[in-house]
Amino acid sequence: MSTASASAIAELLRVGATYAQVRATLGGASRNDIADVRRAEGIPVPERPQLCRTPEDSYALYAEPYGDGHARWTGPWAGRMPQVCHPGKGGRKESALRIAFRMRHGREPQGYVRPFCSEPDCVASGHLADRTIRDNLKRQSNAPRGTKPADPAPRRTPDQAAAMKIRADIAELLRAGRTYREICAELHVSTGTVTATRRALEIPRNPPARRRTDAERREETEQRHPRVAQMLREGKTYREITETCGISGFTVNRIRKILGIPSNKRRGRRTVAETLALYTQPHGDGHARWTGPTQDGRPVLCAEGRVRTGRREAFRAHHGRAPDGQVLNSCDEPGCIAGDHLTDKTIRDFDATYHAIFGDTA
Repeated sequence: MSTASASAIAELLRVGATYAQVRATLGGASRNDIADVRRAEGIPVPERPQLCRTPEDSYALYAEPYGDGHARWTGPWAGRMPQVCHPGKGGRKESALRIAFRMRHGREPQGYVRPFCSEPDCVASGHLADRTIRDNLKRQSNAPRGTKPADPAPRRTPDQAAAMKIRADIAELLRAGRTYREICAELHVSTGTVTATRRALEIPRNPPARRRTDAERREETEQRHPRVAQMLREGKTYREITETCGISGFTVNRIRKILGIPSNKRRGRRTVAETLALYTQPHGDGHARWTGPTQDGRPVLCAEGRVRTGRREAFRAHHGRAPDGQVLNSCDEPGCIAGDHLTDKTIRDFDATYHAIFGDTA
């Protein structure tokens, strides 16, 4: 960019010209060039108030009349709904149909606003109906000929709705000191109906019930769950208690805390040596068979929080080192897991070398 062009751009920016005005005046200057000149000369960006349209102005701008009093929407959409954004930063968005209805009828629409003409996407304010208008049109269409449609029933006021909830049987139970839960269970009413009756007749609330002492709670729990208390004191697990008594583990834990019974200490994890001693059974001429869990015919053991291979752990326990390669038994007993009958690659290679040098008779 030449010096003359930069000077001309700077002069226009200082008098408050917009980027569009600068480009229209000079012609050919890009927005990046103008921004570079503004930053190089230190010219601040002037604050220009942004004009915000009202929802009514937006509707008048985007609603395009056509045909027999219809109007099509040329503005933004939210799915299949014409949309108008209220003024201000982060202004809420509203259906253009509700705005058009409010402009024509001077009130907020009840329920959904939909066109009732032959055009499904019409946004003309005179072709829109809310729930009240649709109900009136439905009554008129269903009324016999020559009869005047009845006026829609007026909505009840909050006082009228509360008066309809006042019931003598509820008041009688409230005066007798019954609780809300007892009244709802006996009369099959909601708590709102009970509250409306109590407030309308100015019935005072029941005094709060006396809280039971710990001794009373323990005594009541002992009477309700004697079998559970006995099994907890015997040291049974939660699973055994739930399977025997048919209650949940949460209930068993609550009973234990109320009765003050200490929880059983969780048994520690077995070590590898303990697991090998548990599942290894000696038999025959120095052999040993595996009595524990298997996977695809191979012995496995769970110890110290991990799943391990039985043969490798038996080899490590006997030879004091980790096996090299696959562990196989060298005896003629299938499935033998005796440590001195197990070999790894190192032992098998040594045996092969030894027999190659000295032969089988050495």
